[in-house]
Amino acid sequence: MKISSNNYNRGEINEFLKSTGWKLEGAETQTYGAEFRDRIISSMADEAARLGGDSGELRECLEILSKDEYDIPLYAERAKFEGKDAWIIIIDRRGPVLKGGLQHLRVYVWGIRDRKVLYSAGG
Repeated sequence: MKISSNNYNRGEINEFLKSTGWKLEGAETQTYGAEFRDRIISSMADEAARLGGDSGELRECLEILSKDEYDIPLYAERAKFEGKDAWIIIIDRRGPVLKGGLQHLRVYVWGIRDRKVLYSAGG
């Protein structure tokens, strides 16, 4: 979770997703489901507020993007995307079955003003 002045484009978003080993520490010992997802969303929203961001804005975005109980947010960054204010969100969509590889990860760019997905990539 961070707030930055980065201004990403589509290519940079794609590279960002591929370049980092995304993993939620301790996820292997958790029971995936709505309660676990909701705790992660609350924690990320609280962290956004601590960093001076809008926790309600992030919470709304994460709740829309994590619509399935097994969609677990891993990362949120308040930045810009092609000049627009946005949240860059990475979601683990693999569900309760842990598998290797990046095919279960998806990155979303949520436009803050537009309140919709501006771009997404991944599995």
